[in-house]
Amino acid sequence: MRSRLSLLAAPGAYLSALVLIWLSYASYSSQFTPVGRWAADANDPADYRFIAEYFWGVPFHPNTYDAIWHGGWGDYLRLIPFRSIGLGSFYLLAGWLRLGHAPATSEEVLAAGIALAYAQKAMLAIALLVLFAVVRRRWNTGLALFAVVATAFPPVYWRTSDDFLTEPPQRIFFVLAFACAIVLSGPRRPDERRSIVPAFVLLGLWLVATHLKVQWYVGALMLLPALVFDTSRHNLFSKRALALGAAALAVPISVMAVNWIGWRTTTLSPGFGLHANLRYDGDVLREYSEVMASVPSRPAFADPERPRLRWWNIYVGSEVTRAEWEAFDSFGRQYLRQRPGSALHNFWTGLELASTVPAVQRITQGRIRLEPLDPPWAALVRWLDVAIWILLGVGLAFPETRLPCALALVLWIVPAIGNIVSPYEPRYHLPMSGIAAVAAACVVVTLLRPFGRLEDVRGSVERRRLAPER
Repeated sequence: MRSRLSLLAAPGAYLSALVLIWLSYASYSSQFTPVGRWAADANDPADYRFIAEYFWGVPFHPNTYDAIWHGGWGDYLRLIPFRSIGLGSFYLLAGWLRLGHAPATSEEVLAAGIALAYAQKAMLAIALLVLFAVVRRRWNTGLALFAVVATAFPPVYWRTSDDFLTEPPQRIFFVLAFACAIVLSGPRRPDERRSIVPAFVLLGLWLVATHLKVQWYVGALMLLPALVFDTSRHNLFSKRALALGAAALAVPISVMAVNWIGWRTTTLSPGFGLHANLRYDGDVLREYSEVMASVPSRPAFADPERPRLRWWNIYVGSEVTRAEWEAFDSFGRQYLRQRPGSALHNFWTGLELASTVPAVQRITQGRIRLEPLDPPWAALVRWLDVAIWILLGVGLAFPETRLPCALALVLWIVPAIGNIVSPYEPRYHLPMSGIAAVAAACVVVTLLRPFGRLEDVRGSVERRRLAPER
């Protein structure tokens, strides 16, 4: 009887989830559209497009880029894989599917971009529905609907797809990876042997996310112990454990392979010096310039009289060699090693910035900005975040929640590591917002489940006591 009722309730549950997803999207679409907003000719978006075109051998069309990509900055990107190729590759794929060839004009670039923006929105809707289905099957409909609300609202996630940035596709892959973690979780009999396929799917999704933003390779290695613990019956040397280890190691190795194929370098952190110099207000370059002041062969960017590129605040030019840029990257790493206090402070700050609601969307003077919450909401969300941190830690003790909680923790910890090297922006925490709250809710349900079972037992005993004798 219960199974029949469950089957009858399924269509209504899925309809409710679809309505919630539609309400979230409709609240976005009533205000915004990618038409007139999507652009990839300047700033970070142009970097992502340029890097992918260079790697895949797509002809460079100067009229589709801002002027600085014609000269020194373009020369730098041809020497150093400063960005990952994932986002630009998705754009090129959208161009081929939409136009039949790689975009070559500003109009074609825009057409491919708008197609990509709508494709990301469709993929996000599918990911949210997959998460609903997985949580409902593993837990219950109420928790599944909460998962949709926590991950579909606020509707800023749809709007960010109108920007050619890594955060929108990262969110899609993180939601799907979280769904895989839930599929893998749960108690099992000692002799039960579950499929390991979801674990490889999770790592495959993580690999793609890493080719969107390189720092996520650290997350694959951090997740490996939890994956092995939950899928290999604690046997660290089983075939399953070794296969998972190889799959996790494939994530950073794939980055090294791409960098070698395209740029003949195997570094996992290309452009480290530029990021660190910006993070520490130009101090890295100042120290390096002082060290190189008396060296006859000092690189051009170490000359304080040279004109500096906007934003990155450093000179870039065709006369600077790859070896000189790599030497600056090495100096940047040494700079951080000599200042562990600053690194720890910035890491802790990054942990504090992790939030269920990292920012809200505001429109000021026609510009869309992501800004922190105002009081008193900021304080309320901060207390909620502290509670979620605690619940995620507690959830590591239960088979039902260990892997989802581990994944949620990784999603908050890796950006904190990145905060050591790069300046923070609120959009960095958008891809994973809401996921930790869902994991924490699963922990609450797990903690309360014994009380529910106790009430069921008491109710059964009471019904038997009151039943008339036959």
